[in-house]
Amino acid sequence: MRAADEFRKPDRKEYRHYFNGANYLLYYLASGAAKKAGDEKKAALLKEKYEMAVKRLQAAADLEVSPVYQNGKLTEVKVRVKNLRAGHNLPTSLTNVRQMWLEITAKDEKGKVIATSGTIDAKGHLVENTRVLNSDGMGKDFHFAVDPWVVTSFSRHDTIPPKGYKDVFYAIGVPRGSKKITLDAKLRYRQADQGIAEALLASVPEDINLKEVYGLTAVPALPVVDMVVKQTSFSYIK
Repeated sequence: MRAADEFRKPDRKEYRHYFNGANYLLYYLASGAAKKAGDEKKAALLKEKYEMAVKRLQAAADLEVSPVYQNGKLTEVKVRVKNLRAGHNLPTSLTNVRQMWLEITAKDEKGKVIATSGTIDAKGHLVENTRVLNSDGMGKDFHFAVDPWVVTSFSRHDTIPPKGYKDVFYAIGVPRGSKKITLDAKLRYRQADQGIAEALLASVPEDINLKEVYGLTAVPALPVVDMVVKQTSFSYIK
């Protein structure tokens, strides 16, 4: 609809609402179900909405990457994550389930990897010490909790307000003799940790046949959206 595209007050006849960036997984699964049912037209429509949702996610944020020097030598890299267009905190809603995180890879001038953070392991989990921008929930007993009906408050709430930003610093140990590093930075998003997705599907009622509806015999890897991708190079000596 024109009103949504131009961010203006809609006319009375313009009733559609498709600000659905964070819920792209629903379209992803529904498209697969429609395709399995043989409804190619519906599958194509759902795929289009999935792609539109992804584009909205990719328009919501940006990254600024800058070097930090001490005594004329590179010691850290600062990555500023900016909420540009979301009219709410980024992420929002089930922030203790949704994951928005930074993945970085630093290489020397020969292409050798000298530092990484924020990768996904073979089981679909984020590696230790990943900088995740979301929340940790807890129940009334002050213990960690994920289920929305159990969570009463947050022990950690690390999201980005509208037009706001978060700065993340990475220490860089530059190898002796190196003159320059190249840093690849990604802001990535998925709707849940792989383990949570597996737990949810394991709890699906017996009368819902996932294989029959979606063609699923196992929990697939949850799709990850690269919201922002930036590559920057820095000199070791300022």
